[in-house]
Amino acid sequence: MAPNPATATATAQPWPGALPEQVTAVAQVLASSTAALTLAQITACFAASASLKKSLPTLLQTLEALGRAQQMQVGGTTVWRA
Repeated sequence: MAPNPATATATAQPWPGALPEQVTAVAQVLASSTAALTLAQITACFAASASLKKSLPTLLQTLEALGRAQQMQVGGTTVWRA
């Protein structure tokens, strides 16, 4: 089930400080979801962090290049899935 951005902050996990852990954390969020997720839904899975919003798009591109994520368009909205 896709994370609900409205309730995710109550259970949001901390945003890791180191790049390898950030990549792993985002990959785990994608892998654990049965639905493709928007950038906002992925962001909502983590505690607010200035570096999160800045680095998440690049991390998703990195996971895509490694074959660990797939970007798609659904109804005009960009989503990602594992």
